[in-house]
Amino acid sequence: MIPLESLIGIEYVDLVDPVEQEIARKNMADHLACDRPNVNLERHYWRSNGTAFWGQLTARRMPAYRNGRAGLVCVVADITDHKIADQVLAERSAELEALNQELTNTVAALAASNAELLAARQELEHLAQHDNLTGTWNRRRTEEAVKLEMLRKARYGHPVSMLYIDLDHFKRINDTHGHAVGDDVLKVFCDIARKCMRSTDMLGRWGGEEFVIVTP
Repeated sequence: MIPLESLIGIEYVDLVDPVEQEIARKNMADHLACDRPNVNLERHYWRSNGTAFWGQLTARRMPAYRNGRAGLVCVVADITDHKIADQVLAERSAELEALNQELTNTVAALAASNAELLAARQELEHLAQHDNLTGTWNRRRTEEAVKLEMLRKARYGHPVSMLYIDLDHFKRINDTHGHAVGDDVLKVFCDIARKCMRSTDMLGRWGGEEFVIVTP
């Protein structure tokens, strides 16, 4: 890299990148002033053709010269390829970390979207089977339950009954007190009916003020 004859008579810092020479001179003086036997560091060094390279310095303290000045025996290894590889690896790791974070965010967004879709599906299924006002089964769902219980009766011989309930004079409540009060009456009736039913019975709204209780 640098001819041997070119190294004779020059300072160590002359091999250091000019930008770092003052720092290198101070660090070397500090080291020689203390009792540390070895030096290991990495920095930019200077080739004879004027180009910089990464070097790893390994130095060992020498006994003092005759003039009393201490010195170091130094070996500088070119580690440019290693530093470039480390930099490429660090950049790749940063890219992978960014991709991993993006993937994590995407998975979280998909999970949230799936949760919203599931909630919307459950809500739609509930609306498709229940009466909005009273929360009972609607007529379509009640008909399905009746058909299912009749099939069970035909196969297993289990008895099944159906109570048909019509609230008399309900129109008079709406005409006298308004539809809001009429809605309250329907909801209160359903609450009373549920308290009187068994856990296996099913309450459905058949029409305006008409209800059905299926009792397997």
